[in-house]
Amino acid sequence: EANMHTKIVAVVGCVPALLAGVAYVVQQREKPAAVVANAARLFANANAADVARVTIQQGEKKVEIAREGTAWVVASRDNFPALDDRVRELVRRVIDAEVVEEKTSNPELYARLGVEDATQAGAKGTLVTLAKADGGKIAGLIVGNRQEAANWDSDKAATFVRPADGNKSYLVRSTFNAGLEPVDWMKREVLAFGSDRFWKVSVSHPGGENVSIERATPTAEPSLTTQPDAAPAAPAAPEP
Repeated sequence: EANMHTKIVAVVGCVPALLAGVAYVVQQREKPAAVVANAARLFANANAADVARVTIQQGEKKVEIAREGTAWVVASRDNFPALDDRVRELVRRVIDAEVVEEKTSNPELYARLGVEDATQAGAKGTLVTLAKADGGKIAGLIVGNRQEAANWDSDKAATFVRPADGNKSYLVRSTFNAGLEPVDWMKREVLAFGSDRFWKVSVSHPGGENVSIERATPTAEPSLTTQPDAAPAAPAAPEP
């Protein structure tokens, strides 16, 4: 009986220590990695006005966008007009990205966050590079996985990233629309004119045939004003 009492006391005495250990483990798991008290920009010295070229790359996929005056063009597609607002938004989000937490500096863990070398085949991240007109680099950011909460709560939108020339990765308070296809950036509607702006349309064929359609007023129905030349008659069939 004495031995049983001793065993009970020993077990009871271990409970507080066991609970303390469990609490410590839980606290460590819930503890964020190096939370930044005052959110700081990753590229604090960068200025959007200096950006004249944007390169987006993942493995062999690459899109190059350049600024011409105040407009943007898809340089990798013969300077086709680009969606200015979308380009400016990406530039702003890269430059204004604020750090929420510091993450790993271990290259072996980069792939978990999607921030491994984005120029390598099979990479999941996307490298966004901002440069000046003379090619001087302003910022380079590997955009990795989005934080899950960002998919349903815009206030918690965040993305894992890593500066292209750095080892440390971060969680930043932002998301990035960095399409990897030229068509993602091309302005589909280069010229847009309402039908009320046209009163007359003429079509000239290489063979000399001309056709015109016009209307008397902007609200009138268009009518054919120039009849096309009649088609030549088919040759008569030879007599048997």
